[in-house]
Amino acid sequence: MQAKDMFVFRNGDWEYTGGKCDWQIAAGIAAGCPGFLDDDEDEMAAEEPVSCYNCRYRRWTADSFSCMEPVKATLSPAKPNSNLSGEQLTARTSLPGKR
Repeated sequence: MQAKDMFVFRNGDWEYTGGKCDWQIAAGIAAGCPGFLDDDEDEMAAEEPVSCYNCRYRRWTADSFSCMEPVKATLSPAKPNSNLSGEQLTARTSLPGKR
């Protein structure tokens, strides 16, 4: 499963669909995220240091969290008729110079 499949665009934010206890997948996503920044120690929720649950850009929601990473937060999902490929969408969500 790809990271992009684990988020839905809801209420203007990218919300994680795995809930609040999806430890392994959240760690895997964060390990591949060029925008990951560890949060303050007292804000960390997961034992694995590199995890979406421990990211400075994570904002808790009622059921999960939203990713507020600066590049991703400015994007809206591609329209169904969009000509963007998965690779182009990935490039748009990556920080400049990193993939």
